[in-house]
Amino acid sequence: MISHFLKKIAKFSPVRSTLFFFYGRAASKMSKELAAYIAPGNHVLDLGCGTGIIAGTVAKTLNASLVGTDVIDIRQVDIPFVLYDGEKIPFPDKSFDIVLISYVLHHVEKVEILLQEARRVCRGRIIIYEDTPQNLFHRASCFFHGFSYGSLFGIKKKCAFHTREEWLSLFQKLQLSLMHTQKIKFFNPVHITARNLFVLSPDVS
Repeated sequence: MISHFLKKIAKFSPVRSTLFFFYGRAASKMSKELAAYIAPGNHVLDLGCGTGIIAGTVAKTLNASLVGTDVIDIRQVDIPFVLYDGEKIPFPDKSFDIVLISYVLHHVEKVEILLQEARRVCRGRIIIYEDTPQNLFHRASCFFHGFSYGSLFGIKKKCAFHTREEWLSLFQKLQLSLMHTQKIKFFNPVHITARNLFVLSPDVS
C-alpha cells in the first residue's frame, strides 16, 4: 500500500520533475565517477535503488547489466528489480561484479549485516556513496533529511549518519579492504553536507 501511494505521489508532475532534476544531476555525475570501476557488460547490483533514476542512468551511460533491489518498490524508471527483505539479499554468492550502495547506509538499521551481504554477492568491488557530516551545520541538515524521510515513509527509526573516519573504522572491523576514497562535490540545496565515495574489495587483504 505504501509503495503504491508513493508511486502515485512521485508521478504528480511537480514532484516527478523535481525528482528527475536532482536525481538526474546526481546520476550523471556519478556515472562519470563510476566509469573508472564499471566496465561495459559488468553485472551491477544497485542495493537500495529507490526511484531507479540513478540505476537507469548508470546502466545506460556505462552499458552495464544492472538490477535494482530495495525493501519497497518506488521505481520511477523501468529497471530490472527484485524486492529485498532488508536482511538477506535475494541473489546467490558472487553474483555481481559491482555492488553499488548509493546514499543508503544511513537509512539502514543493521548496517553490518547489509555490508556482509553485499560482500557475499560481490565478486569485484563494493562502491559506497554516503553522507559524512563534518560539523554541526552538516549534522542539522542530515537530521532534517532523516526526519523528512521518516515522515514520508512512516519510519520511526532515526537515520544514523557517520563521519568519514567512523565509516573507515567500520570497514576495517568488517575486513573490507579500502581500495579508494574521495570527497564528493555535489550541491543539494535541501541537504547540505559533506559526502564521500568509498571503493571496497570484498576479499580480506
